[in-house]
Amino acid sequence: MELFIIYFFLCIFNVILYLFLFLHIQCLGAQWIECSMFIAGVVAVILCILLLRQ
Repeated sequence: MELFIIYFFLCIFNVILYLFLFLHIQCLGAQWIECSMFIAGVVAVILCILLLRQ
């Protein structure tokens, strides 16, 4: 149960962090590193959703 709570808070943190990055650094105007960070964040969020659905 503790592990689930940790995953849940990591999910929320990831969503907020990457929404912030996306809104302030539009991918087209960003450097490649920032863009790849955003893509990694989206992947992390999708993995979180899959974990929470189980």
